[in-house]
Amino acid sequence: MDVKALHQLCLDLPIVESRADERAWLIMPGGGSHKAGDTRLTQAEWDTEYVYVCGTRGDPAYSIEDITRLLARDGQVPKGLWYQGYAEHTLEQMLWAVDSLRANRRIRHLVMSTAEYHLPRCMLTFVKQWQLHGDGRKLQLSVAPTANPPQTADTGGTNASLDGELSRILEYQKKGDVATEEDLLKFLTHKFTSPSSLS
Repeated sequence: MDVKALHQLCLDLPIVESRADERAWLIMPGGGSHKAGDTRLTQAEWDTEYVYVCGTRGDPAYSIEDITRLLARDGQVPKGLWYQGYAEHTLEQMLWAVDSLRANRRIRHLVMSTAEYHLPRCMLTFVKQWQLHGDGRKLQLSVAPTANPPQTADTGGTNASLDGELSRILEYQKKGDVATEEDLLKFLTHKFTSPSSLS
């Protein structure tokens, strides 16, 4: 598997238009990527009806209050703001996301927002869990990557982080928790190059 090609595929997913009442944002704000603020994301997140926020391992880089302040406009937050609390790992986040989507059949478009280097594993994990536990609905996937956390620079930058993610992807694929890149390409509604280009 070429994780850098997979990473680029995630980044190249087109921005698509969708109705606010059919779109959900899944925010995984670890490493303070959302706490720092991004007005483009804030605007887009506000313009959707469903915003799902899930952190991991009691991440000290943000709190529910931080996210609420970031998403607030004129003192108001999006009406469809849901918090998972803190998950133990990415799999737990994606299982919660699948459960949340199953509970709301209006959603047709999911925008995943997390640190850029983490996108491939998040998407592969979500696809696998949707295959296993979803309701068969076709979903449009988009991404809104945030800045990588500062510690990635201390450990060799994005490429080193991607190499670390690759080892995790391969490990979790063996456990059956993460989809293959072929599964991802089949899941996406947009056509990309053949899976062989990613292997």
